[in-house]
Amino acid sequence: MTLRDLTSHNSKIAVVVIRANRNKKQQKASSTQPAIALPALSKWFTSSSGWTDFSATLEPHSECMVPYELLVPATVVEELPQDSPLATFLQWLAKQEQPLYQQLKDSLEYNINLGRLVPKADTETSKTRFIRFEAPLGLLLAALKFNKHQPSTTGRLNNLYVAQARIEFLPHELQSDLPVPEVITSNGDGDLYASSVWFGLQPTYTPLHRDPNDNIFVQLCGTKVFRIMAPLAGGRMFNKVCTDLGRETGNSRLRGIEMMEEPERTAFFEAVWGKQAPVTSIHEVVLHPGDAMYLRTGFWHSVRAVGKEGNLNASVNWWFRWRNINHSKVEEDGKNFKSQRHK
Repeated sequence: MTLRDLTSHNSKIAVVVIRANRNKKQQKASSTQPAIALPALSKWFTSSSGWTDFSATLEPHSECMVPYELLVPATVVEELPQDSPLATFLQWLAKQEQPLYQQLKDSLEYNINLGRLVPKADTETSKTRFIRFEAPLGLLLAALKFNKHQPSTTGRLNNLYVAQARIEFLPHELQSDLPVPEVITSNGDGDLYASSVWFGLQPTYTPLHRDPNDNIFVQLCGTKVFRIMAPLAGGRMFNKVCTDLGRETGNSRLRGIEMMEEPERTAFFEAVWGKQAPVTSIHEVVLHPGDAMYLRTGFWHSVRAVGKEGNLNASVNWWFRWRNINHSKVEEDGKNFKSQRHK
């Protein structure tokens, strides 16, 4: 049985995990036969002594603009603790001779200060602030270089996340390394809605939400963990967290900034990942390099990149729509919340 068979609009299966063919003793190692053949898996990354970095393939594209997310202290740059990884990284950028590095420093400082000045939607006091901004891909490459030479993980910059960068906006050379999976393109059964790459410095985290379209997700490097809930169970949890916080339920089908800010960020984390999380209602999927997952629309999920702080984590996904799909195939109470794992 193929991925196409399992994910067709006639299937009642909600989650499909296709494992890369790798040695069981090297579960987290680069795959020898990925679940979906993508040139990026072999071309974009290099690994040595437990450290994964971008290869020379991405260096020529350092000036490509991409969307970033970052959790920063709720202060201006001048008031950052001087021994914090963020302050140390800014100091490191200032010492580099390349003109691009000075531009990266100026851009990052500007966005940190701008994020501090923009009023929050509520009056909650928080020690951190979530910011989104556009910057060159070179910022992430520089942060990786900085992290590689830190004597311990506590000195590494983390949570810097190139999140939901649209593949069609990447340079053509990089786009060609991420062809649309055949399960979407073959026989004209699927319409591609959007596609994105996700590059981050561990740990990264996305709170509980659901997608408006079916999703094919491939892990490129590092490890990501999904916690998935059926439509009704996830909806109840989402509404309860919002109610407990005195919030409106908002738009759960968008990866909105409101869920990334405090106190929502921590509240959703505790609900899904904390000690009191309803494990009987949660289906956990762990993805290693080369693994692929299909997730049906409407199923709630929260995502974490796990591993050593400051290490690289990378993924790619395609959202698509089946033609003539009958969404009643997946019952709202989760009775048809079937999953399938294939090697």
